[in-house]
Amino acid sequence: MIMSKLPVSEEYLETVAENIFGPIRFHDCSTCLFVAGGGKRTIVQAILHTPSLLEKILGSTLETKLLININPDELLELSSQGYLDIICNCIKREAKKKKSVVPAKASGTVLENIKDLTRLFIGQGYSLVYILHDFDKTLSMSQSIYLNLESIMGVNKSKVTFLFLSSSNLLAPERLGVFDNLKYAITQHVSYYPLLPDKEIEYVLGQFCGDVSVHEKTIAILRTVAGGHPSY
Repeated sequence: MIMSKLPVSEEYLETVAENIFGPIRFHDCSTCLFVAGGGKRTIVQAILHTPSLLEKILGSTLETKLLININPDELLELSSQGYLDIICNCIKREAKKKKSVVPAKASGTVLENIKDLTRLFIGQGYSLVYILHDFDKTLSMSQSIYLNLESIMGVNKSKVTFLFLSSSNLLAPERLGVFDNLKYAITQHVSYYPLLPDKEIEYVLGQFCGDVSVHEKTIAILRTVAGGHPSY
């Protein structure tokens, strides 16, 4: 039996990809909320590493979209400044890949550098999609980070979009107020990645067990105990 590298079935992955990335096709922001430990990073990375799927979802717009992964795991300190540093480093890496000349601004702030690089790419015909992994970690930072992100998007709202990925409910009333005007981007398109349905539970178990035969009663117990949670 040849094992698939996909964490879920192709059909299910395509459905999730459409929900998460579909709005980006129209230059809209997108928010996807996951169950904690529900495979957020695994699913998103599977989508990003399946070019044919991205092309199917984004169509001809894929050629002019820069998908910039912002991973808070790279934070040296949990602060707004640290978060901006990561964004700046990530967009500089993209500039290097595209062999773009990065403007030197020794006296500029990190935020100004990010905006300058954003303008640089837009001038080259690109749209930028900042994929903000584990966005709920920003809740421990100064609220200024939301003003900063809004400022970045303000460079050109038809060319700069955010993909918010979170394991916390960003739409809770007590949180929406914290985001200031960024809340309009966060609530533009919202999707939920639920616990796995029965068909996908069978797929995951099939991938895990391989050629090993598992009794139906055992599968039923696993389904009941895990409840569709892939980590369990």
